[in-house]
Amino acid sequence: MRQLLSKFQIDALDIRHLNREDIPLLGKLFTDGMLQKYSTRYGWYILAKCTKK
Repeated sequence: MRQLLSKFQIDALDIRHLNREDIPLLGKLFTDGMLQKYSTRYGWYILAKCTKK
């Protein structure tokens, strides 16, 4: 990700989005609150807020 954005200054980097289907076998046991909590660490989407150098 950093190499891809090398011509930009990264102001913020965030990870989000985790679904029950992304967690085999145990996904059904997770509440919405648990999914939201763990999505910042194990989510699939990487969001970068950048400014051009």
